[in-house]
Amino acid sequence: DAAYDNRAAVLVDLLPQIKSSLTEQAWVLDKDSIYDGIEKLLKDPSGLDQSITSTCGPAIFLRLWIERDPVAFLRFATQLYVVGSGKIGSEIVTARESLRNNNVLSDPSFKMNPSTWMVVSTLVDDDKWWLAFNSTDDNGGAFSKTIENWMKWTKLYKEIDNESSFGNIFSKSLDHFLNLNQVFGSDGFDTDIVLTINAKMLPGGPDGFHFVALTTSIEFDGKRVRFGCWTWGRDEIIDVEESVFEDNYYGYL
Repeated sequence: DAAYDNRAAVLVDLLPQIKSSLTEQAWVLDKDSIYDGIEKLLKDPSGLDQSITSTCGPAIFLRLWIERDPVAFLRFATQLYVVGSGKIGSEIVTARESLRNNNVLSDPSFKMNPSTWMVVSTLVDDDKWWLAFNSTDDNGGAFSKTIENWMKWTKLYKEIDNESSFGNIFSKSLDHFLNLNQVFGSDGFDTDIVLTINAKMLPGGPDGFHFVALTTSIEFDGKRVRFGCWTWGRDEIIDVEESVFEDNYYGYL
């Protein structure tokens, strides 16, 4: 489709030119690591992994945005690296100097794509204007309303329906979730669905609210709920009892 064609054009025509022509940088992270990381994200948005950070909100937004508009993402990421701020649509997103001066690559335990770190941390740092986000240990949580705003900024979506509960603290019913079968896959590439859940529904997942992308239709046999989702750079299957699901499902976007 058009998104894959755009990505191919970006990789072949734009990225090598940008990497060779831009010499300035606003981050201490080295140029080769950043541009190699951007290339990996453009080649495979589904591989975007938040790793040990609590940045599932920015990660889910970026995974969907790169898939739909790789040219806009490349423009944002390069602007961000060169001057410390970039645009999503007409909105300017800025990283504080303290974040830009944190060389996470100097930590041997850091395993995250440095470009993923740069963009997700900046989205958190810009959104949490009252509290700096500087390290992988800081709280990078986001509300569904924040993701909704980022999506609106891209101008890619005709309509955004935010059905997540306020503050992600009130669970929703199974019937509410099953309604998504009416729209999932009915219009192909035209609908993105972000779920707000407790991550403990995932195989081996931690206890805490989490955003995932719905990737399959929903199955319910009267006892268990089963569906596919994307999270942490990979596809997962959630298969749980109805009561477990209803206690840990907070809505969708």
